Amino acid sequence: MELAQRIEEVQRRAGIDVDVLRHITVKAQPGLNSAGAWREAVRGALANSRPFAVSFPGVEWFGDGIVYLAVAGPIEPLHRAILTAVESVV
Repeated sequence: MELAQRIEEVQRRAGIDVDVLRHITVKAQPGLNSAGAWREAVRGALANSRPFAVSFPGVEWFGDGIVYLAVAGPIEPLHRAILTAVESVV
């Protein structure tokens, strides 16, 4: 079974909406009110980014009952670049 199908099956069993587009959250919603400003800053930060592979080594938890798939791979520099871009305009 493909990883995406396995994730959707876990979501269904947990009662989570499976219609949400699969994604990796880099910056949570708070502070992203001015979409025009931060989107342009993020485009600039991503202009020279190259594709890379990630893997999902397991399920982890944070906070009080928030579960997520851990992401492994060279994603940290991209994450920092996006956060820096967003925080420069919000």
